[in-house]
Amino acid sequence: GERTTARGDGGGVLDQYYLHRFFSHQPDFNYRQPAVLLAVTASLLFWAVHGVDGFRADAVPFLWKEAGTDCESRPRTHTLVKFMRAALDFVRPNTILVAEACQPPADVVAYFGDGDECHAAYHFPLMPA
Repeated sequence: GERTTARGDGGGVLDQYYLHRFFSHQPDFNYRQPAVLLAVTASLLFWAVHGVDGFRADAVPFLWKEAGTDCESRPRTHTLVKFMRAALDFVRPNTILVAEACQPPADVVAYFGDGDECHAAYHFPLMPA
């Protein structure tokens, strides 16, 4: 990830930064902040109760950030996925959670957990085919 300068509405540079793993226009969420975790979960639940049958967990191995690491497949990532899955299962059972992970299939299966994380995953390299 990089530190990217945030811009205000007037186009001026602010003295603030945010972390992004992939693109500068896609800031990462800081799940260490309870308000962020609750807001993301509330958004999932909003769409679930309005009939959305499933969600793609984008770049799931990189959800949790830890300084001094590559932020990939951290143990707390699984805690986050389990939390979101539990919320969806409680509010609207049978809502599908799909892991998007650009990893070898043997590594992606870790995001199934013990049946308490993602329901499915896709093999990222096959998607463009």
